Amino acid sequence: MKDLFRYFKSLIKRRDIPSSQDVTPDLPDTSGCIYFFWDSRTGDFNVILKVDEDTEMSAEILGMLMCYIGEGHVTQFLAESLQQWCDSPNKMEFYTNTLKAWNAMRELQEEERRHQEEERRHEEEKPLIDPSAVFRFKGNGNGN
Repeated sequence: MKDLFRYFKSLIKRRDIPSSQDVTPDLPDTSGCIYFFWDSRTGDFNVILKVDEDTEMSAEILGMLMCYIGEGHVTQFLAESLQQWCDSPNKMEFYTNTLKAWNAMRELQEEERRHQEEERRHEEEKPLIDPSAVFRFKGNGNGN
């Protein structure tokens, strides 16, 4: 939650962010594009990749981008792009709701990770062999 507040604070300080019309990419000079599509009614999404240059360097950069996306390092770029799209007050509500949903998902994933770690530790703490199997403890009710 602290990260979210720090991020909002940093956005308030920045006033030189261009509008969404100023950041239209020059697509003919790109080596490829990654498109994300989603349907808010169904929750379905799709990723479409368009590669215009199939060189070794292009493959290395795409591999790096895939790694960055998987590790979450592209999130800041997506958030900044979204913020640039939100150039009016009614769109800022969408921006805020998106960041809240993102933060909630991060917290859920972190909780799941902690739960899995706890289960793993619990499994590691179990003895490999039950002591009663080794020492043949058998209770006969006589204290022996």
